[in-house]
Order: sequence, then C-alpha cells, then structure tokens
Amino acid sequence: MSKRSFLTRSAEERLKVQKKYSKQIDRWINQRMKLLGRLWKKKLAALAAKLVLVAAAIAGGFAAGKAAMDKVVAGKRG
Repeated sequence: MSKRSFLTRSAEERLKVQKKYSKQIDRWINQRMKLLGRLWKKKLAALAAKLVLVAAAIAGGFAAGKAAMDKVVAGKRG
C-alpha cells in the first residue's frame, strides 16, 4: 500500500489498515503481559525463598538462644 493520507483512502483501505495496526498492538500487549507474568512469578519465588531463609534464621537463633540459656541455668545449678 502506498503512503497516502488516512482520510483519502477508501473505507475498505481504512478498515484494513485499522485491523493491521490493532493486531500489532494486541500482539505487543500480549507479549508484555506474558513478560510481566514471568517477572511476577520470579519475584514471588524470590520472596518465598527469602521468607524461608528468615524463618530458618529465626528458628536457629531461637534454638541457639535456648541452648545458651539452658547452659547458663545448668551452670548456676551445679
């Protein structure tokens, strides 16, 4: 198709061009949505991993603190 003004084209030509561009825009939006979906999955996975690590650190710290406290209490007894 030649580069004519949109207004000087026939109705069929205008419709054809409009469909072409709407398909391009739809395709672009779909690609971006897929990309965003992948990024969200990665972010959620990273967040879950961080939560597991923090929970493990808290549990380890609690266990170590309890063991140290038991040692202190045992030292006072004996």
